[in-house]
Amino acid sequence: MATSSINLLTHGYQGKVGDQFVFRNKAGKSIMAAKPKPRRKAKTVDSELTQEAIQENFKNGTIYAKRAMVDEELKPLYEAARRPNQTPYHIAFMDWMKAPKVKDLRLDDYDGQPGQKIVVRATDNFKIKAVKFILRSPDGTKLEEGEAVLNQNGVDWTYTAQVQNPSVPGTILKVIALDLPENQTSLEKVL
Repeated sequence: MATSSINLLTHGYQGKVGDQFVFRNKAGKSIMAAKPKPRRKAKTVDSELTQEAIQENFKNGTIYAKRAMVDEELKPLYEAARRPNQTPYHIAFMDWMKAPKVKDLRLDDYDGQPGQKIVVRATDNFKIKAVKFILRSPDGTKLEEGEAVLNQNGVDWTYTAQVQNPSVPGTILKVIALDLPENQTSLEKVL
């Protein structure tokens, strides 16, 4: 991709040239890029439902990004993360569109005693707001619930058990990660 900020020959050009490349204008620069590849058509069976869900998510992302731009706490966070040719609005919008990921649950140090650690890796395209742990007995009764603490590495979260768990086998452990727009992802495991 070639860019030019002041070029009398290409200034103001936009569109396809031949069948090889296109000109675009962005932030006062003329950009020459390879011709985009044709998009694949969505399958027609569920395309209406899928399209409605996509449009609804896009609309909600727009609402969130607009709200974030007037929020005194959120806007500086998104402003600090932007790169050239990005606005804080775009960062907030992308944050809405991607939910956190939760994986790599480590239970090596947990055998049901208070004070023992459970670790999980939670990541997001911007920032994880909180990670919550819920432990239930095999019959579904809630044993404990609480917030995890972010480790020094910035991606692992540690929860410290608070109560005695007399029956570890069969215990249901649920981990919920939230990002700033409150998208949530959960991971559930039977011990």
